[in-house]
Amino acid sequence: MDNISDLDNKLDLIWITDMITNKIIDRIAGKITDMTSKLQMLITFVTVVRLRPTTYQNAQNLEENLDKGI
Repeated sequence: MDNISDLDNKLDLIWITDMITNKIIDRIAGKITDMTSKLQMLITFVTVVRLRPTTYQNAQNLEENLDKGI
C-alpha cells in the first residue's frame, strides 16, 4: 500500500510540474508573439516613413519633367 501512495505522490508532483512548465512556456510564447507583432509594425512604419520621401521626390521629378515637356 505504501508503494502505491508513493507512486501517487510522484505522479501528482509530475502533473503539477508539467502544468507549471506549460504555463511558463505559454507565457514565453505569448511574449514572443507580441514582440514579433510589434517588430512587424515597426518594420512597416520604418518602411513607409523611409519610402515616403522617395515617393514624394519621384512625384516631384515627374511633375518637373512634365513641365519641361520631357
